[in-house]
Amino acid sequence: MKLKFYKSDANPCDFIDFCGYSLYNIYYSVMKGGSRVMLWWEPDLQKNNPDVQNLQKKQNKRRRGRWSDLDDFTKAPDGSYIYIGVTYTFQGTPRERRKQLAALVGLAAVMLAAAVASGCVSAPGTGRCVYVVLPYCLCLLSTCSLAWGLGRLIAGGDPLRNYVYKATVRQFPLRCVLTVLGAAATLIGEAVYLILHGAGDLIFGASFFLFCHGLVLAGALLFRRLSRAMQWTGSEEDR
Repeated sequence: MKLKFYKSDANPCDFIDFCGYSLYNIYYSVMKGGSRVMLWWEPDLQKNNPDVQNLQKKQNKRRRGRWSDLDDFTKAPDGSYIYIGVTYTFQGTPRERRKQLAALVGLAAVMLAAAVASGCVSAPGTGRCVYVVLPYCLCLLSTCSLAWGLGRLIAGGDPLRNYVYKATVRQFPLRCVLTVLGAAATLIGEAVYLILHGAGDLIFGASFFLFCHGLVLAGALLFRRLSRAMQWTGSEEDR
């Protein structure tokens, strides 16, 4: 490991940056067996130092994850924050948007009510049978997630901010698939339990349970189709 120190009139912030880069270089040299060069932080040296540039690229890459949306805001003179990132506009009239959202809200309400109601009745296998309870939990959670995403989509307005678009429109297909898988697995598990153990005195509960999850399954498929029919255009695509 090579050490090179350069004297400069660095301020405290520059010294803190230097310490961070130095610790990274020491870690890389000891753990990775490489040969790194540590430089006393100086703006002119930073521009020409490949080690510093590579580290900055890695830091910028990490910022693209959870907190990357913070870069889409800028501070206004009055102290508030203004969104300057990408937005997505619905391709259609406001009336068409309200109509499609109303259809999605109706579907989500029916699905959520069916999922919750099916857990409120006494049905065979819903008490202790693992291959019935676990799929039901997946179905219920994914349905709630779908309804929450739809609520966030409506609250986001038109145009949608980029982080809202990614959390709603882009996530709808996956959430619909999880809901379909949960409902289908619940139906299969309940059917297997009825074949093996019978319904006993819970014929009504079994029929209602199967009916509810059939509604959830059909609703999730239709929800996916309607949500994909809504077309959005990003502001970057218009440039």
